[in-house]
Amino acid sequence: MPGDLCDPDLAHLGRINHGVGTLGACRIARIPREVLADLVERYPGIARALRCAKLAEEETTREWVMNLGCRSAVERVAHLLCELHERLRIVGWATKGGYDLALTQQDLADTTGLSNVHVNRVLRQLRLMGLVEVGGRRVDILDLPGLQAVAEFQADYLRPASG
Repeated sequence: MPGDLCDPDLAHLGRINHGVGTLGACRIARIPREVLADLVERYPGIARALRCAKLAEEETTREWVMNLGCRSAVERVAHLLCELHERLRIVGWATKGGYDLALTQQDLADTTGLSNVHVNRVLRQLRLMGLVEVGGRRVDILDLPGLQAVAEFQADYLRPASG
């Protein structure tokens, strides 16, 4: 996603134990660990921003544990569509009416722990409920409050307090 960090704690860890990939073309900036450590030392605002990014990452992880462990298939897919909408809206890539989506139905299935066939059924159900239309590489949100209600979506976990 635009503006995402691979791992806000990398300056302290020195390595990551997972792969990082993109679904399309992107621009990245590689900041050597020593340079980042120096910047954090000299500019406390950078340290605070990295801490906020880490808090958001931790909150998102907790939310996804809840998604996979406690929510129905419809709620999971609706939640993912709401989360993507909010994250893209924050960076100016989504409107209230929807967003372009570089994910395939299989990507949605992998993310939500469902089969491709099940995701197809869920997307059809959400469309029949008048909430969302997913086609090609576009998500058109027909009823954002309704979609958020089905997903039990509260966006505050994406923007934790910096306190």
